[in-house]
Order: sequence, then C-alpha cells, then structure tokens
Amino acid sequence: METKVEFQLPIEEEHNVESITSRFSSDYPNSTNEVVVDNDEETISVLFTSEDIIELNDVDTFLCEEICNEFGAYCFIYNSDGRKEYYYDEEDEWFDR
Repeated sequence: METKVEFQLPIEEEHNVESITSRFSSDYPNSTNEVVVDNDEETISVLFTSEDIIELNDVDTFLCEEICNEFGAYCFIYNSDGRKEYYYDEEDEWFDR
C-alpha cells in the first residue's frame, strides 16, 4: 500500500518548494517527490512517497508540523486506509478523515 505525504501551499509560495523538498528529504532520503500545480485552485502541491512510509503512522508528524508552520503549508497524509490532515493556521492538531 502506498502512503503519500502532500504539502499544499498557495501558488505564489512556489519559491518554497525546493526548501520543503530538501527538509522532508533530509529525514526521508529514499523518498521521491512530484510537484503538482493546480491553476484553478491556485495551489501547488509537493507529493512525497517513500519505501520507509508504509502506514499513516509511519510519518514523522512533528517534522510535517514544522514544515507547515515554517512555510505556511497544509499537510495531508493518506493512503487507501485513511487520511490525516494538518492546517498550520488552525488548531495545532491532526484531523483524521
């Protein structure tokens, strides 16, 4: 089962993509990433997958929170079993969907 970690930010923050990629990859060196631009929603997403991440709880959520708070990004961790979401501008907690 593939678990993805997605950082989503406003398209005008595209200059932070390289920093987010570097920061996440330092803890997950085997990860691969893909950048997806959604012009309709005016967002840019950096999607990570890694052989080190199998389950939702395999992800270092503290690292994700730091990235979100530093770069003003939202984080979504998901696979076919579920989804966890973190919003830097809301309560300091993860939401299970």
